Amino acid sequence: MMLLLLLLLLSIPEEIVGIECVHTDTTKEWLLDDFNYDKFRLEIDGYPSYDYTDNSDMCRVEIFVDYQSRLLIISFADSFEWSQLVDGEGRFDFLIVLNQSSTEVEYYNVLEYACNDQNKCDKLFVFKNIDWLQQINYTIFQTHLRSLLFNNSNQIG
Repeated sequence: MMLLLLLLLLSIPEEIVGIECVHTDTTKEWLLDDFNYDKFRLEIDGYPSYDYTDNSDMCRVEIFVDYQSRLLIISFADSFEWSQLVDGEGRFDFLIVLNQSSTEVEYYNVLEYACNDQNKCDKLFVFKNIDWLQQINYTIFQTHLRSLLFNNSNQIG
């Protein structure tokens, strides 16, 4: 009888029981210049998790990279409420702030993802995508974009 009950419990679909998502009420920052993937992974692995059916409709994560300040900022679903993505959707924003009176150009990447297909899919998404986000070099892009935008704006007026 006990074996039958155990088999029944193991056969209940994940959608009914729910999946686990990373739980944190705050964002966390890491310096890109001192970034160590192993330490980063240990810290993220240490975050508690919860059954998403208790708190949310799915797992969500936002990765914000500020290349000017050299910061990586990660927010999991409990620390932001504005996400409108549905399961399996992602959004990648590349923001550029140019100032004509300064040679400084600010670059930001924002990568957001929502999922409910497997336990801790939010954390798995971060581990899979963090390397390329923190290693991007926009120096050549900055040079071409600045000359394109500022040369064209002088010709318009």
